[in-house]
Amino acid sequence: MSKPERREAHVLGEEGMIPERNRGVPNGAHIPPFGKKRTSSQSRLEHALWLLAVFSVLVIFLILSPASKVLTSFGQARRQPGKAFMHGEMPTTIWESFLANNTRNPFELPKVRDAVVAWKSMNEVWQFRILDFNSARDMIEKDMSDDDLLVYDALTSTEERELFLKVTVLYYHGGVFSDINIIPKSPIEEWIPVECNFACGYEDYDNLSVVVLASAPRHRVIRRVYEEMMKLAKMRLEEGQPEGKPLLSGQDFTSAVSTALVGTAENNADSLWRLHGNIVTSDRKICLFPSKSALQHELVERIPVGDLFSPDPTPHLEFETEAEMKPDSSEAELDEEELEHGEEAEEKAEEETSDVESQEEQLRRFSGLAQ
Repeated sequence: MSKPERREAHVLGEEGMIPERNRGVPNGAHIPPFGKKRTSSQSRLEHALWLLAVFSVLVIFLILSPASKVLTSFGQARRQPGKAFMHGEMPTTIWESFLANNTRNPFELPKVRDAVVAWKSMNEVWQFRILDFNSARDMIEKDMSDDDLLVYDALTSTEERELFLKVTVLYYHGGVFSDINIIPKSPIEEWIPVECNFACGYEDYDNLSVVVLASAPRHRVIRRVYEEMMKLAKMRLEEGQPEGKPLLSGQDFTSAVSTALVGTAENNADSLWRLHGNIVTSDRKICLFPSKSALQHELVERIPVGDLFSPDPTPHLEFETEAEMKPDSSEAELDEEELEHGEEAEEKAEEETSDVESQEEQLRRFSGLAQ
């Protein structure tokens, strides 16, 4: 049997039989069968909402799709979902450590403030973190292994602790780790390409530099350096090590980098530079930048460590003029007078010393005669 046709109830009106849904409606008016009558403004609003929904879906699709990587410009940091700003595979974090004095705030030192201002002003999207004596140990205890904490506590040299902290922080967290006495001369993007996920400096013909290191977390090169450093540290703890031998020498670091890259530790810094310097390949993803010679390469400036603790240091990159270096004439005369007085005092002291010695000699003679 076919389904019965739906019949609509009708009532008798002045114009004859009319649908029940139109009861009470003036003659000639009409109500749509699915509800109330829609105005033109309501229709336009619904149309606008549909367009907004379609546009939102397209925007979300573009953000989550691989095409978003194409839309970001090369060499600039981008934000990945759920992560901090990234420079390629490196977190945009600049690390430094100040372990020389466990009671002094490093930002009290004018030179340190100059370096921090330079790093932050040239790398605005990068986060800057400086680890002091207490925060460094807290980070190792919280984020790293028990072996890391054991080795760190066993180290007695500030330089070794800073090097250990540099390698372990990059291994676990990644970013750029610089010595505290380094002032950059250009933004990081200009000397570390966004495609590069490990970078170190060229010290000399034989050795690579650890003044500034950059790495993605757990990259194979920094992992090899970390493993080599931990092996040497455990040997020192278990078997002892000759006094004065560093925890990780420049040769040890260079050998570890060479082993990670080409499978052998026999390459020196010069050969690694010729193979990988400023050339980033898809399989290696490493670049070497010359971080030692600031005058030649204009990448960074190294402040003498002694100047960091100067109470009133001369501002960096500023030099005295020839006129300022010449002493005042009155000051020069005073210096000459003080020099003359000093020479007279020395002569008088020598005469008094000789008189005392002669008196002691006479006493010895008298005592000998008395015996």
